[in-house]
Amino acid sequence: MSTKGTKRNTGAKAKPKDTAGTITREEAKELFTSITMLLNVTDNKSEYNDVLIRNKHLLKAEVEAGDERMQAIEKAKRELAMHHCEKGEDGKPLMHKDEEGRMIMDGLLEGFAPEYDKALAKLIEQQKAIAAEPIEFKRVTLHKKLLPAKLNGLLQDGIRLLMG
Repeated sequence: MSTKGTKRNTGAKAKPKDTAGTITREEAKELFTSITMLLNVTDNKSEYNDVLIRNKHLLKAEVEAGDERMQAIEKAKRELAMHHCEKGEDGKPLMHKDEEGRMIMDGLLEGFAPEYDKALAKLIEQQKAIAAEPIEFKRVTLHKKLLPAKLNGLLQDGIRLLMG
């Protein structure tokens, strides 16, 4: 009897493959957030969770580094606003509510403080540049057969980056 051409089942599970690629820092953040939410779904297969956890671990350092840089820019934007806003006699910023009920500082409307507008535009451009930075991501492929039944057809865009 010939065994040529037949497959033998060794009982070993197929290991998810790693695939290298480039994604933006913004995509990494979205994927990290999606993975975090999906890990909270009950009835996940352990292999599914394992792939998610491995990918989350691969993204963590890049996401944290990007978050730190974005937070530094947000802090610079707040300090810039404090420096250029109108202040009362007590030195505190004058505030008012906008149409949506948010508190905003007086004197910061576009065109009222050209130096502020210019500096703010630079900070916003820095944030956009950080979000668009390409990062290498050696993902662990998430096979569709591992998806919980209740998620089939409901995949978030971020998680599609993991699909093989």
